[in-house]
Amino acid sequence: MEITFQRQSLLEAVNQFIAATTTMDETILVPSLLRDVPLDDKVCRYQDVYDYYQALKTVKNEIEWSLLRMEERGKRGHGLRLLNREVQEEKQETDEDLEEQFHHHVKGLFMVLTKLTKKAYYLTDRYNREIRFESFAQ
Repeated sequence: MEITFQRQSLLEAVNQFIAATTTMDETILVPSLLRDVPLDDKVCRYQDVYDYYQALKTVKNEIEWSLLRMEERGKRGHGLRLLNREVQEEKQETDEDLEEQFHHHVKGLFMVLTKLTKKAYYLTDRYNREIRFESFAQ
């Protein structure tokens, strides 16, 4: 049985991002061809399309494996220090509206995932255009 989420849900945004980056990975067979290909976005902090490709893959891996990494850190003793820090921060946040913070962060995460999904589709399309151009040039 396949679980479906509402179109505007955070889980759907995560699934769309994972699907877009998986398609990107399956399409971009030779990522090194993206080196020195300039980005259309001049304000971006990445040097070329390859750097942006690597960044999207890193985000995907972080989403897929972050919980496992947190568990591993906890097993190595880092979890206790992290828990102590969280308890200290929680004491400071008692007056703040946690529900408001939650909605703010979920909205922000949804917006970022939507933008990253569009960038993954853009890179896939850009790679396809570059490959077609290269094959016509030869």
